[in-house]
Amino acid sequence: MADWRHKLRTITRTDGSTAPEPVKQAALGCLSLVLFAVSILTFIILFSLFRNGHWLLGIPASLFFLASAGTAAIMFPLKRNSL
Repeated sequence: MADWRHKLRTITRTDGSTAPEPVKQAALGCLSLVLFAVSILTFIILFSLFRNGHWLLGIPASLFFLASAGTAAIMFPLKRNSL
């Protein structure tokens, strides 16, 4: 039991600089996929708001959609390290 606690303690004390590069890329890819899913859901809400004539709510929702979609597009790791 003490060995398990020691392993857990060493994992929680590490920072991101010691993680391997493929793990960092995988985490960034997962985060960008979550942001992409949020932007799709925001677009669905945005479409229904504009369709029903709720322009005052649709304008901030469109700004949030653009911000989330832009962030997801920038964060998506496109370059693969071949080494």
